[in-house]
Amino acid sequence: KADSPSNLQTFTPGSAQDTMVTFTNTTGAAVSGVELSLAVPARWRIVRGTSRFSSVPAGSSVSATFTVTSGSAAWNGDIQASARWTDSTGSAQSETAAEKVRNVSPIKINEFQIASGARGNPANSFIELYNAGTSSVDISNWTLTEHAIQQAIFSAVTIPAGTRIAAGAFYVLGLSNSG
Repeated sequence: KADSPSNLQTFTPGSAQDTMVTFTNTTGAAVSGVELSLAVPARWRIVRGTSRFSSVPAGSSVSATFTVTSGSAAWNGDIQASARWTDSTGSAQSETAAEKVRNVSPIKINEFQIASGARGNPANSFIELYNAGTSSVDISNWTLTEHAIQQAIFSAVTIPAGTRIAAGAFYVLGLSNSG
């Protein structure tokens, strides 16, 4: 049987991670021609999509590691592992298992404060961004807008060209109480 995945795998756009597929022979007899494969979403890439094992004794396991590179767009869904084999009677068998994956920006809103503090404080509102990723991220031309739900944009701030947030670093946008 193909072992069920244990958790959610999180990618950042264009990042690569290893994903392991494991087959455990629970049939009570040796099986042959075991093929392990991994299917990924459109616009994602995988290095070496199939691994083969000639024989797996009863009670034993085999594993294959696949390097998966995520696409450039945000996405939530599944990747699917498959195992195919021939049992001791010569019959073809197969199992599949899915693992939840997501592809998200490493930039997070870490903290914010709106219209708080003394009236004389010219920077009483702010939004702090945090890069939770392992490499710097270009946030040039990102825009922050202010408007009530389903209303026209009241004001907008655009982050200057050439602005990057290093891995593990912060970027603070401070606003005055004038808007």
